[in-house]
Amino acid sequence: MAGMKVEGLCFSYAGYPETRIFKELDFVVPEGSFFSILGPSGGGKSTLLRLLAGLLRPASGRIVSGGSEVLAPGRERAMVLQKGGLFPWLTALGNVAFAAAKTHPGMTRQECRSFAAGMLERVGLNHAIHKWPAQLSGGMRQRVAIARALAMETDILLMDEPFSALDYRNRCLLQDLMAELWAATRKTIIFVTHDIDEALLLSDRILFIDTTRNIPVRLLPFKLPRPRTLLTSLEFCTIRKHFIALFNRTDLSGMPCL
Repeated sequence: MAGMKVEGLCFSYAGYPETRIFKELDFVVPEGSFFSILGPSGGGKSTLLRLLAGLLRPASGRIVSGGSEVLAPGRERAMVLQKGGLFPWLTALGNVAFAAAKTHPGMTRQECRSFAAGMLERVGLNHAIHKWPAQLSGGMRQRVAIARALAMETDILLMDEPFSALDYRNRCLLQDLMAELWAATRKTIIFVTHDIDEALLLSDRILFIDTTRNIPVRLLPFKLPRPRTLLTSLEFCTIRKHFIALFNRTDLSGMPCL
């Protein structure tokens, strides 16, 4: 298992060196934590996740994973995208088996397929293993994407707003699935979202991304995994108001500390 550490991170896109998205950003993702990156659309959340994945390089500062600096994508980190990113020419089983074959080169083809079937059963898709992505609902495609990431057996799972395109029911089902998977595996999960309730329900820590302010990581006082009844509690509503204030850029002086 592994965590991540970000030190003095600054980033700007090619051609715009004067526009820094992050300014000396520092934070730690402890091993085995469910760490959410929360913030408004266009605030740099997905950019930060791509930096953590090694798909982008910082202008300055460094990112460390498992004691080594992140300079490129690594086998200890798997990523789930907003729309799943499944190969349309492969079935659900084929998509997961492909990932298994890449990360477990010693497995035979049949072993990969058997292993992949087990991962799909784990996310509740044992009845749909031979369906093509076009035959699956949005929620089912995301389950396949999660199964594919789990099949890679990485220490760290990076998730880029994986449920934002889903309807309320499927979003709730997949939130519950992620809570169950985290409790079972204790993987380090770094989860990008713009939904306050989703971050508060799933995470033990939240980093609020703001391109002009460095806001400290917040440790939440609720034990994981959390029941949905928590969403109506007074303590939850108080903390929720804190993050609403961050979104609205209102005065935080009267807000309670976490």
